[in-house]
Amino acid sequence: MHPSARDKTKATLQRIGLFPAARSAYRALNGGIRKQRAHEIAFYSSLFAPGALCFDVGANLGQTTEVFLACGARVLSVEPNPLCHPTLKHLFGDNQNCQIVLSAIGSSNGFIDLHTHGTDATASVRADWDRQTYGSDRGTTAMTTPIATLDRLIERYGRPDFVKIDVEGFEKEVLRGLSSSVRLLSFEFHFTEIGLAEECLEMLSRFGILSIRASDMDCNWLSSRTDDIKGCLRMLHDTDAKGDLFVWMS
Repeated sequence: MHPSARDKTKATLQRIGLFPAARSAYRALNGGIRKQRAHEIAFYSSLFAPGALCFDVGANLGQTTEVFLACGARVLSVEPNPLCHPTLKHLFGDNQNCQIVLSAIGSSNGFIDLHTHGTDATASVRADWDRQTYGSDRGTTAMTTPIATLDRLIERYGRPDFVKIDVEGFEKEVLRGLSSSVRLLSFEFHFTEIGLAEECLEMLSRFGILSIRASDMDCNWLSSRTDDIKGCLRMLHDTDAKGDLFVWMS
């Protein structure tokens, strides 16, 4: 697959070190992005108080870390893809309320292969993720990255009030590395893989009674908060929904 003009421009900006600044300028000038950011700030402000400790697991280019900080949170921004690191450092390197952790998160501590494509910020430790997501073999490159458990993060940085998990199909492994409850976490779901979401919830049920609520990809609620897990998942499957599942543990 030949790179597009956009990809070539992005690669050039990354090579000369100007991508983080150019991206920040574009986002600041884009009215649609500013409007969505304001919506997300209001959305997450209803879930935790200022001063809360939030883990942004799979931070990508810091879109959600930025929102959490605007909500007044203290943020652990966790991302294994080295293509994302210059932007994260540009945005948050001098912010005392944000710590950047250059690591994947999973069920063990050590090292793992991360699969990337071109200049994409999105990557996965699942070798089949790119093909499953884009429907063709775009060609990926594997690189070795550190991996740690949520338990290790909690031991080092403290117990979070909220954990956001966005790890491109690796959710079960991330949850296997958690041995005690947190107040609230979220992970991505897709109606075509609703069984995976159910398995994740079954893993979390070992910590106590769960209640869940679903949002779409743009932070609009799709359901009320409920402890009817199977009913909620059935509704999400039947309506072809995708987004994030928020899970409260008691």
